[in-house]
Amino acid sequence: MGGFVAAGSTMNAMNAANRGNFKEAMGWTGVAELGRAQAMREAVAGRSEERAPEFPEGMTGFGDTRFLTCNYKDDLNRDGLTSLDEFVGIKRRFSNKEKVMYVFYNAPGRKGAKIAFFLKNNHGKVIHSFETVKNREDFYALFKCSPGKLPAGTNRGSWYVDGEYAGSSDAEIVE
Repeated sequence: MGGFVAAGSTMNAMNAANRGNFKEAMGWTGVAELGRAQAMREAVAGRSEERAPEFPEGMTGFGDTRFLTCNYKDDLNRDGLTSLDEFVGIKRRFSNKEKVMYVFYNAPGRKGAKIAFFLKNNHGKVIHSFETVKNREDFYALFKCSPGKLPAGTNRGSWYVDGEYAGSSDAEIVE
């Protein structure tokens, strides 16, 4: 199916690493530490009650793991790492003239875990899928769609780790 690219996957990362391009092969670091530091500050301040995280439109998740839809990613600070603030255009609704990227950020599970992605249209039909292997602890996976390649309606990208459902994000495509 033309116009679809799986990026950030093990094969892409391994190929990049084999070419010596470790910046391209890297996932991310640092954001999880920030989240833990914030939780510790709140606990010390006496505010240890659990709060449900608030996510912007186009993002869901649990703990440090995120599922999101956006237009693209950009290494804004040129450090070779990918942090959440470097995903541009995080949202749920896209025109059919926009790029759409499904992201599984900070995938949980052991190194070597099998990561699977299934993209379903608004009728529940699988229109694309791929599998990869988690090759590092700070792993993320991307699925890029060129403009005009997704059908109108809500398209759901679902992620699995070792066969277990991990989460999903939706992209509503409008004419």
